[in-house]
Amino acid sequence: MRPLKSRRYLLSATAALALAAIAAPVAIAASASPTQYQGCDGYAEAAEYGDGMTATGESFWEKLGRQALVKARTPVERATPAKASNGIANCDAALDALPEKHWMRKVSLLRARALHRIEAHDAPGALADLDLADAAASASTETYYARSLGVGVDFVRAYALSLSGDKQKGEALALDALLRRPYNRETAGAALYALGSNPSATGLMTAMQASARLVPANVDVLFLRAFNTRNYTEAADLYSQISPVHEQGNLNISGGEAAERQWRDYEVAQVFWAARGCQYAYALAAMGKPAEARAAVENARAKLANDTQPPPPLEASKSKDRTAVALHKGLTDIHARAAIEGNKAIDLWAPIVELRILVADGKADEALKSVSSLPRNSATAELVDAIYAQFPETQRPAPPPIVGLPVVVGPPDDIPAKMAAVLPEAEDADKVPDFERQDTYWFTNNPNPRFDGYFVGKPNAEGVTTFSFRGNAATQAMVEELALLGAAGVARKSGQKGMIVVDRRDTTYRNVTTYYGNPIRNQAAGYGSELDIVFVDPAALPEKYKTAGWRIIDPEAVYSALAPIYLKPSAK
Repeated sequence: MRPLKSRRYLLSATAALALAAIAAPVAIAASASPTQYQGCDGYAEAAEYGDGMTATGESFWEKLGRQALVKARTPVERATPAKASNGIANCDAALDALPEKHWMRKVSLLRARALHRIEAHDAPGALADLDLADAAASASTETYYARSLGVGVDFVRAYALSLSGDKQKGEALALDALLRRPYNRETAGAALYALGSNPSATGLMTAMQASARLVPANVDVLFLRAFNTRNYTEAADLYSQISPVHEQGNLNISGGEAAERQWRDYEVAQVFWAARGCQYAYALAAMGKPAEARAAVENARAKLANDTQPPPPLEASKSKDRTAVALHKGLTDIHARAAIEGNKAIDLWAPIVELRILVADGKADEALKSVSSLPRNSATAELVDAIYAQFPETQRPAPPPIVGLPVVVGPPDDIPAKMAAVLPEAEDADKVPDFERQDTYWFTNNPNPRFDGYFVGKPNAEGVTTFSFRGNAATQAMVEELALLGAAGVARKSGQKGMIVVDRRDTTYRNVTTYYGNPIRNQAAGYGSELDIVFVDPAALPEKYKTAGWRIIDPEAVYSALAPIYLKPSAK
């Protein structure tokens, strides 16, 4: 027998041609790199066992083994996509390589390509991609798709319509999409972008109020808009409801870094109240209330002086603790710096308020002598207009250089990226967490850190109750809605007819593994949302909210909208 290595196999020309004819129609499967998938819509690479967006692309056995250990799926992260032409090319490659069964990921990729086309100033091309996205989902009756990716497709379409010249249709679509998911701050932000430039006053106010209703710090946006458009009565009414923003950041930081973040929040708050107090005073002066305007300036000074008092001396027992000494010095320094910066804001505004009082008193000629040295802003522009209005047209002096405001036009290419960051993430039934009440530790008042569940705090002296929810694999939008659903449930049981969100804290959790202090693994660990809510009677609002009926959230409406989505029928 011949050795195997010397055996030769001969193939006839006819057989070779036959094989070639069979093999010819078989196309080589397209492939796309993880970078191309992320460069398109920000999500991970799709594979046969997962679309990389609603689930990771792990094999059946990997998935089975992990689910035997944890109930919920690992959260999927969204990265920042590429820009314009690179983004379009990445989307093309990802769409060619995507397994056909992943129709939701196809919608995401097409929606992302539409945004990249908008960046490239191709609104018609974007609308064509959105038509393809709708076609890919045409056979779907999936509720979770409709309220996540489906809503997002409509927001992008609304913006593309606005850019194409059909602003009325685009605005109507944007507001309709907002109404389909009204209890999520992402959709409120997306609606503001989808309205495009120069929206109608009604459309803009609807979207701004929807955002501020869920994010109390955004009431300040309404205050500033009213102030800058010279609606001073509206600004004065909103003043009692405004609040400074909180810095959001990583929880995996040291105690010193956490203290520094608190100090920054403290300084921002002091400058915020100093400046807004004086703007409130200017509004009162423009309304012809000089005594109240001066009192508002003095109140701002008094509040700043009281809130920036140096902290008490460090206890003698901690004087040798270097960490305690450093933290005390940092706190002392930030108090001093906040006092300096706050007083700068008051010193800037106080003369402007006094000049506006002079004008209100009919002393325009005296006020005119000082306006040329003032900073240029909306208040000083209004001040000059008020001064000139008191002069006969034939006797008006030449306008000083302060008249008019610089026109700032934002880059249009910036909007698609900002919109992409706030569009609701893709959702399906597997992402819905259990709506169960969390327990507490035996030795603290903190909620149990298990992955899914809600927690209800106790009302404080002002009647404010904190409602929170933590979810491991749920989207951020789901977690925020579930916290609100928990509040609605309590309100319904206690017979409350209205809720107002007075503060919120939204957190992204991560598991960071370190080796000798060096991070070797950084993995998403879900989201948390805390809502501070006060219950009110819409028919008898507290004085603070008398003019803010638009901030009231109806518990029955929340329950009707969210309970069918999140609450599972009780087992018999």
